[in-house]
Amino acid sequence: MVFGGEQLRTTLTAATQATAQRLHGRENAPLGSDRLGAYISGEAVPVAQATAQELKRLLIEPSSYEWRTDVAKSCILNYGVLVTFRSPGRALRVALCFDCGDLGIYNDTGDDVPPLHGGDFVPARKQLAKVVKTIFPDDAEIQAIREW
Repeated sequence: MVFGGEQLRTTLTAATQATAQRLHGRENAPLGSDRLGAYISGEAVPVAQATAQELKRLLIEPSSYEWRTDVAKSCILNYGVLVTFRSPGRALRVALCFDCGDLGIYNDTGDDVPPLHGGDFVPARKQLAKVVKTIFPDDAEIQAIREW
């Protein structure tokens, strides 16, 4: 359900490489935007194979997501990390907001489009935060993510 079908899920599982980028909201962009164009992307950092496998495992696992629809959140979406999974001829981008525990799934066709799909990753937030901290060990903001 988070990936909206088998095609995007297969793109993730078949990916042979991954990179990660820090995202920071643009000064004049609307708060809470789900458009990647509303964020400034940092330099792409290669993700080690074992780390990429752990990310894939967490993103594919149904228990990583909150499925209840009767839960309201009072936060403003603020993506902080973008992970891009690539295989020949395909790319899938996953934007993570550690404030809300929300993620957006994007293909590689542009930054001013809404996410194709998304989900609430609060059940896996602690594990995803630990993984992201290994990718950005010198980033004080990432290291400060609370692992609740």
